Amino acid sequence: MATTLIDIVRERAAELGDSPLFTFLTDGDAREETRSYRQIDTRARAVAVGLVNAGLAGERVVLLYPPCLEYIAAFLGCIYAGAIAVPAYPPNPARLQRTLPRLRKLVERASAAALLTTSQLREMSSALSELAPELAQKRWIASDEIRDSCAESWKRPDLTPESIAFLQYTSGSTGTPKGVVLTHDNLIHNEQMIHRAFAHDRALVGVGWLPLYHDMGLIGNVLATIHAGGRCILFSPLDFLAEPHRWLSAISRYRGTTSGGPNFAYEMCVQKITPAQRETLDLSSWKVAFNGSEPVRASTLERFHETFSPHGFRKEAFLPCYGLAEASLIVSGRSNPEGPTIATFDVTKLEIGNRAVETTSPDGRRLVGCGPPAEGLVVRIVDATAGVVAEDGDIGEVWVAGGSVSSGYYDDEEATRDTFGATLPDAPGMRFLRTGDLGFFGPRNELFIAGRVKDLLILRGRNYYPQDIERIAEAAHHALRPGCSAAFAIDDGEDVGVAVIAEYDTKKAGTESDLDDAIAKIREAIGDEHELRVPVIALLKPGEIPKTSSGKVMRSAARRAFEEGKLVTLRSSREALPGARSQGEARAPVAAATEAEIVGFILDWFANPAITEASIEKSLDALGLDSAGAVRLASSLSKWLGRKVPPTIFWDYPTISSLAKFLSGAG
Repeated sequence: MATTLIDIVRERAAELGDSPLFTFLTDGDAREETRSYRQIDTRARAVAVGLVNAGLAGERVVLLYPPCLEYIAAFLGCIYAGAIAVPAYPPNPARLQRTLPRLRKLVERASAAALLTTSQLREMSSALSELAPELAQKRWIASDEIRDSCAESWKRPDLTPESIAFLQYTSGSTGTPKGVVLTHDNLIHNEQMIHRAFAHDRALVGVGWLPLYHDMGLIGNVLATIHAGGRCILFSPLDFLAEPHRWLSAISRYRGTTSGGPNFAYEMCVQKITPAQRETLDLSSWKVAFNGSEPVRASTLERFHETFSPHGFRKEAFLPCYGLAEASLIVSGRSNPEGPTIATFDVTKLEIGNRAVETTSPDGRRLVGCGPPAEGLVVRIVDATAGVVAEDGDIGEVWVAGGSVSSGYYDDEEATRDTFGATLPDAPGMRFLRTGDLGFFGPRNELFIAGRVKDLLILRGRNYYPQDIERIAEAAHHALRPGCSAAFAIDDGEDVGVAVIAEYDTKKAGTESDLDDAIAKIREAIGDEHELRVPVIALLKPGEIPKTSSGKVMRSAARRAFEEGKLVTLRSSREALPGARSQGEARAPVAAATEAEIVGFILDWFANPAITEASIEKSLDALGLDSAGAVRLASSLSKWLGRKVPPTIFWDYPTISSLAKFLSGAG
């Protein structure tokens, strides 16, 4: 019986040998690289030997890789060496001021002894000597320089089920990332639950674009595939963001059986995949379409099914699920032959009575069930104030106990005690994880998530869930981007109300008056639905709302950034906060490719009168171009110029001027 991840990988390599395990698609889907079970095992053993020879057995090793198969070899190489892997994402060289601080905190918190990366990214270490000297002084190892022949000298480390496999760092939305300690036992327990909940077998063909450094991509795609003995097709999340069609095209082409992501991904497919692209799809092989990591919206599920059912997608494939890094990954979710459970609840009782009461009223709130608790976990709904299990139908905090639950955060006793040390009178000796999520058990004993404890808005004695306000706001106007808004409470000195900040798709804008129209419709829709005062509304440039690596809106960070004037604002209400800037409509794109015309195209793309020709020597980072924006700008340039423009081009040409020179051939 397998007791460590090494056992599982080695057993699969012995059984399945040259069977394809992972295929990575690059340049969208133009090229593919495939590695078999035997090749992955060989690379893992080779990397492990390199780490052991460097004296890193038992040490924390940070993984800095772009999306690629070598990342998987490096992660497993840490496991094979008895080292503790610390997945991370390399900071964007063009945006070091914004992306480097989190890496510095992560390396410090993990007490990392080395950074494992590619030879290309290792060259970045010298550039960090001034900005982050402590990182430059760390040992940097390029795994792609370790020869496969080193695998022959590999020796199995002395591991137990309780040995730490890796540290999964949370997004650090409150400032300091916390490292969730995950043991081999935690991971195997969670993989067994995923296997049962998703009905996996050797016929599994997974398709995934989720980041490999994040729990859903690493545990849900990579490790779940190895555990099941199946095959997985992978590609970069940047390629998905640029062209959502690539996701469903890969499922169609490779006959994918399991694939999924956060709710926003399904919404993007509905909005961005053209009728002509839909005609090329055959989604009849898709058996499990999991949806998790952020609130699952009934309207999204319905629109996705309506859009893609003519192309083979079946609603019973939907598998809404709930989980979090502190419980390894999955907590609840299971395939349902009748499709997802969508129930309607009385709004007043939800908000005032804190109870979930079903209703047939058209004014009720529709919520999606996230399946029953996974077999092997104990899930309770708790009145956290009283410290007792809530009455049936009451909304309370979701508490979880079982083999998948981490022992705590690395080197953080206080946070571990607060989050992982909960107990209940009727469960002596059992230690519960406090998830911070509010929920209840509804129809079919499924877990329904109602919101976050920290995000709950209490206004004039009523409870409001920000995701409900955000949903109403986003539906109020055609140019507001789904899943890209944040609602929070404010106090203007006279009364309390709600502030809503939402990303506005400038490509869908008609005239400048559309901005004012959108603000008016947001205020009207929220007022009609909830009788709430919304004194502050701001429309933001796409990509401004802070999100975690898994796509969750970071409401606290969004509020803080907005209040500090750090978000590029297209239009704000009369009570705009300090630092908010006004912005006009975008100009029509040009069609030629001279240096001047490329400058014009990019300025038009930004659609910000504050960004003019006087700004073209400033860094794109300083102009507000984040990683998601870089993907969209690269995609727009690619379509306009008729050739591939990768998002990484902004690393080498970080200003509008230098980029235009290069793309025009003048540089």
